[in-house]
Amino acid sequence: MPSLTNLSIYDPCLLQYCGDGGSCERSSEFGHRCACHDGFQNLLNDTSYPCYRQCKHQL
Repeated sequence: MPSLTNLSIYDPCLLQYCGDGGSCERSSEFGHRCACHDGFQNLLNDTSYPCYRQCKHQL
């Protein structure tokens, strides 16, 4: 009898919002990361946060 594998059908990107400047990528079975497009960056440089447009004048 072949062994059965427990494949997760859960998609962590299904309910994740990565902002207008990013896209969600599955990083593990239950994890995700927000990949930002040019001109956008993650809040606090943490890839679990959405992507926001970079400020023109950084204070």
